[in-house]
Amino acid sequence: MINFGRISFCFACFCLIALTPSTVFADLPPRPIPPAKPQSQPANVDPIQGAKIVLVMPVDDYPNINQHSWTTVQWQDEHGIWRDVTGWQGTPTFNSKMHRWEVEWWVGEENLSAGPFRWVIESKEAALNNKLFTQPFQLPSTHLAIKEITP
Repeated sequence: MINFGRISFCFACFCLIALTPSTVFADLPPRPIPPAKPQSQPANVDPIQGAKIVLVMPVDDYPNINQHSWTTVQWQDEHGIWRDVTGWQGTPTFNSKMHRWEVEWWVGEENLSAGPFRWVIESKEAALNNKLFTQPFQLPSTHLAIKEITP
């Protein structure tokens, strides 16, 4: 005959020993403390600071410009020498809604009002391997401004 009282007692003891937290979690590393929640910005402060410059080349005015053209923004140093701006080079994108080629670059807040700058556009057409230059310009001076420049 089976003694259910003794089996129940043994099972209860086993469960207590097996499920004791010091035994189960003794080898686990401590849990990391969650980082503090970032403080929210006041409602009237925009987290994005800066502006944009956009090279605009309407197709009708610049028929030799295409996705193979190359554009570079240059800045003029204190000696009058034009130097390429690192990272501000690339090919134009066609804006079908406005029927024009465009290149846009973000201007960080620390560069607002800086200048002079100019855009250099190189056409890679076999018959017209030439360069276009924009007039010198200053970067936008106000936050979130968009300055459009044409050659």
